[in-house]
Amino acid sequence: YYRLNTVALLEDLRRRQSGGDLKGETYIANVATNVRMFEDYHAKALRVGTIVEEFVARAIREDFPNFSKGRSPDESLEIVIYGYADPRPIAGTYDEAAVRFLDMNGVEHVVSPGDSLDNFSLAGLRAHYAKEYLEQRFRESAAHGQREYLDLVDRGLIRWSVISGNVDDITRGDNQEKRRIRVEFRRVK
Repeated sequence: YYRLNTVALLEDLRRRQSGGDLKGETYIANVATNVRMFEDYHAKALRVGTIVEEFVARAIREDFPNFSKGRSPDESLEIVIYGYADPRPIAGTYDEAAVRFLDMNGVEHVVSPGDSLDNFSLAGLRAHYAKEYLEQRFRESAAHGQREYLDLVDRGLIRWSVISGNVDDITRGDNQEKRRIRVEFRRVK
């Protein structure tokens, strides 16, 4: 599956598998009917959620303010998100809005509704939906008085890049560790 495994998104997946647009899709572990699978993913979602929230908190508390204070006049902050997939074959169809992402060479790719999924597109979708989630969390921080991200956005100083890292055949361990994202902050001119 291409969305982050947080508790809220896991609940959304279960709802969508129960009777929504993902009912019957076999490329996603069925957390709607398999209680054991749901419990396993829920435990992982708690861990992933903690990691993501710690990342968001640090970015808001340290990274965005430090960039804003220490940037040269011609610098922007590029947030690069890489998505990765495990090497197992995938058979499925993408049924959401069209998504654009880059490959590792900077070539743009589009996944549209009805397209067959492969590991390359799955990795790109994972990066795209992680970007959406993180951007939403950064924007929500403004409601709590932490406007650093929005101030940078309003000044045109934030750029996002979403990249399919394709299949992760480097990381050791099980396939769960290969289904991941990586986020980099880059100062760019």
